[in-house]
Amino acid sequence: MATFAKSGGEPVGSVPGPALALEGGGLRALSVGAALTAALVRAASPKDEAPTLVDSGLYRKFASLASVSGGSWFAASLIYSPRFLSLVEDMAADPSFASAQWGRRWTTPWLAVTSEDSPFIKVFADLAKLIGDVGLAQDILLAGYFWQKGFTWTNWTLTLLETTAGIDMSCSLGSPVQEWARGKVWLACHSLAAPATKAATPVYIYKHELPATAIRQTIDGSPGLAQYIPASYSFALGSDQSAAAVPYVARSAIPNDARWVYKGARVGGCLFWSCPNRYTAKSAKVGDFDNLTSGASSLPVVSCAAASSAAVGDLIFKAGVSSLVDDVSGSLAVWQGSGAGPAAFSEAEGLVAGLTSPALVSQKSVDQLAAASVNAAVDAGFTDTTGIAFAVAAGSTEIVAYLNYSTPDHLAHLFTGSYEIDGVTYDENPSPVFEQSASDIVSAYAAFTQLALTPNAKLLTTINVGTLTATTVSNALWGLPAGVTVTLHIIGVSSSLTIGQLQDVHDYDVLVQEVIETVVSEGNSDLIQGTVLPWF
Repeated sequence: MATFAKSGGEPVGSVPGPALALEGGGLRALSVGAALTAALVRAASPKDEAPTLVDSGLYRKFASLASVSGGSWFAASLIYSPRFLSLVEDMAADPSFASAQWGRRWTTPWLAVTSEDSPFIKVFADLAKLIGDVGLAQDILLAGYFWQKGFTWTNWTLTLLETTAGIDMSCSLGSPVQEWARGKVWLACHSLAAPATKAATPVYIYKHELPATAIRQTIDGSPGLAQYIPASYSFALGSDQSAAAVPYVARSAIPNDARWVYKGARVGGCLFWSCPNRYTAKSAKVGDFDNLTSGASSLPVVSCAAASSAAVGDLIFKAGVSSLVDDVSGSLAVWQGSGAGPAAFSEAEGLVAGLTSPALVSQKSVDQLAAASVNAAVDAGFTDTTGIAFAVAAGSTEIVAYLNYSTPDHLAHLFTGSYEIDGVTYDENPSPVFEQSASDIVSAYAAFTQLALTPNAKLLTTINVGTLTATTVSNALWGLPAGVTVTLHIIGVSSSLTIGQLQDVHDYDVLVQEVIETVVSEGNSDLIQGTVLPWF
């Protein structure tokens, strides 16, 4: 087992050993992660014993888990929630009732929050039901709830984790974990929004149309590698350490002397016309983001999972959308700064939320943002949806990846060159992780073995399993050297479901059962026992 922190509380920089990568994909990713775990626990356990994750030894060999977006919702729940782990193990014990179990113990508590909606919102939801769109009705009710309670991504994630897994803001990375997770490193993967100073699209911390007012943010001294920088909150689960297991970002991705730049502008009155008042400030050097590494144990799980899953966080680069969101005191990104522990998020969020009117945009408010080094964390999918690159950057050379999209687009994107899937051509990744041809990876994935689906499958379309061998290229964005050989074991679950939007949430109940029944079916036993379980 790896040693995760040096004396003095600094991250060691890598986590050698096998990793489990959990692809993003909203509610679908969460459901697929739970279903595959339940199914493989069942398959790895004696038939005459009640299956548990610890006794099955399923995840025993993994040194780390790299999770993205909805995969982070799943990881957080399985790591910290005895209630959620019990649900997964009960589905493993009786796969024939998995749908009912998931519906009663996960979906129903999640949807129950909408009971507090106003009659006005419920009328619109009822109209959606009348035209047969249950998913739209649920989305209306959920939107109505968050409109009342706080239209922020952190609040969305808090509500989801609290209602379905009992995880609230008091739960930190250093909180007690389930036994199976003890000693493993969790990488809560996300992306740091870091546009260069001369970028055409800055981050809008605040935007108002009339009168024209804005506070924009860029980073000075960035090498201009990308608009988004891969980042992760990391911790050795269940340990008595306080420090992160790996650096927050690759040291080659952002120079230590880089500074956040904040520029405010507000139209004010001149003698006969309106003229803009302009304000500028710079933060201290970003350094190694020491506050996010030296005291990682006290970072809130909810905030880390929210950053990992902020799927529409890219809208902070859109002036018009930012204006609309600010008008309702909303936030689509997770704001963080230089505070310690929970204050890394709460102080930054408080400063941004405090910008409630154009009159509050001033040199003082810009200086406060700079003093706190406020910056935006958004979905990991903007840098790597699969979690594979994050695991490799942390030091793993053998990875089992749970994928849940209907095509291998996100997997192929890690490789070199353009590629085509179902007649659609995808541009090459300007910063690939592996040297092999992306087009060849698409072909290799298509040749993977497919599990025989359960006869009753309606939403599940395929489960592909196979192994790839990849070689890294030199990549400053990820801090990778060239020539490292990486083994990728892939389990790709495809279905007809979206990641959550306009989808009846009870459809995920069905998907969970279809995945479990397919994996544990007698017809797939030889493949699971002879090929898949040896990966674990």
